[in-house]
Amino acid sequence: MKRVLFWVMMTFFAAPLFAQEDMQLLGGGVVISQSPYRGVGTTAQPVPIAKLESHGFYVKGVEAGYVFYDRDTLRARVLVAPRFMGYSSDDSTALNGMEDREMSFDGGLGLDYDLAFLPGITLGTRVSQDISSRHDGTEVQMAFSHEFSSKYFRLTPSVGARFQSGDMIDYYYGVLPGETRADRAAYAPEGALNYFGDVTFAFGIHRRVIVLTRLGVERLDSEIRKSPIVDEDILVNGVVGVTWRF
Repeated sequence: MKRVLFWVMMTFFAAPLFAQEDMQLLGGGVVISQSPYRGVGTTAQPVPIAKLESHGFYVKGVEAGYVFYDRDTLRARVLVAPRFMGYSSDDSTALNGMEDREMSFDGGLGLDYDLAFLPGITLGTRVSQDISSRHDGTEVQMAFSHEFSSKYFRLTPSVGARFQSGDMIDYYYGVLPGETRADRAAYAPEGALNYFGDVTFAFGIHRRVIVLTRLGVERLDSEIRKSPIVDEDILVNGVVGVTWRF
């Protein structure tokens, strides 16, 4: 689904690629990804790309926030961001009769720690809570990343996991009693732990033009996979974008 794809893309563009403070970026790209929902398939969607920072305030993708601590090996920030998950009942015949699931807004805290005992490895954590009263769920994400860079490119592989609370999973993947039909039983999942890995590659084709690419894979928890409206175990997504540096 387009909103899901948009969120996947913007989560990626909040990665360590933008750690360089003087790199202000604006541009656009395309994200191609699988939807977890039955009958929706793979979708391509154009998306904007933005990275702006000033005096601790920042915008990275759709995330905005304030870095209130940045010293030595630790950086901490408060953040707000929309969560572009959900679907419309007309997205596929498998979803007909379901109530639409809407996007939500998160508020939270992010921490990045450069590990002294593993030089070059950064541990990134993020805790966010629904502040829109859409589902009142919580997500906790943790990932290890390492950046390889030169004057002309930046390569950043990362691996991690994200825990999504039962409230969130039930809202986006559950089936209410009033939504059942012969091929769709009621379902109330609990919390889910998804594992993911991705590789980000950025390279300059001009001193002001940067091409950004990413390939990511996510393994969905069994609590999501068992939902009667889900037919994917592993989601693959990719991004290609071009930005102007100023």
